[in-house]
Order: sequence, then structure tokens, then C-alpha cells
Amino acid sequence: MDTRYGPRLEPNSPVKMFIAEIDGTPVGRLQYEQTCTWLPDFGPEVANVDFQIGEPEFIGKGLGPLMINQFVEEVILADARFTRVISDPDASNARSIRALEKAGFSEIEQREIDGKRYALMERSQS
Repeated sequence: MDTRYGPRLEPNSPVKMFIAEIDGTPVGRLQYEQTCTWLPDFGPEVANVDFQIGEPEFIGKGLGPLMINQFVEEVILADARFTRVISDPDASNARSIRALEKAGFSEIEQREIDGKRYALMERSQS
């Protein structure tokens, strides 16, 4: 396992991680945290979501938007602390950006962070 994920599995971690499954088979990972912990210009009511389809055979099947949408609706926006959700894919990652758009996100800006360009995408509670 990637060593950066171990601490995120601790109960007191600010990052909450989940595994997406289809019929008991893991297909991806999702996580969220309060955005203000690393982007201080966003308030505490904003959560950041990150996602990944784990196995190549599940990529390009339309699972990303479904997984993101269900996670945002049932986990993040169900938490009364959050009214907005952002995601920050690499600005050149067209597949991730399209999955987020299909899940109701729109790009609000591009930003350089630690020498990389990211597309900040937002979805508000409807």
C-alpha cells in the first residue's frame, strides 16, 4: 500500500477514505476532507473529494460519475457541515474532469499548487 494512505485510515484522520464496490468487488476509492485544511481561502463548509478507479477493466465504463455522484449525495452533502464540494484534478486529466462534469461539477478556476496546474471544480448543494 502507498505509505501516504496508512495515516488516512486512522479514526482521527481529517481525511475520510472509502472503497467503492460493485457486488462485493472493489472498483475504486473515494475520500473527502474539509478543503480549508489545505486551501485556506475556502471556508469550513467546503469539502474536497478525491476519487480513483482502481483496476483498468473498470475504467471507461461510466462508473466514475456514478461513484462520485452517489458519494457526494449520500456521504458528503449528508454531513450538515458541508454545503459545497470541490475537486481538484490535474488540469490535463480530461477523463477525471469529464467524470466530475457528468456528476454535476463545473470548473471555477485553474490554480497552480506546488508547481502543478489543477482545475478546481465545484458542486453546490441543490
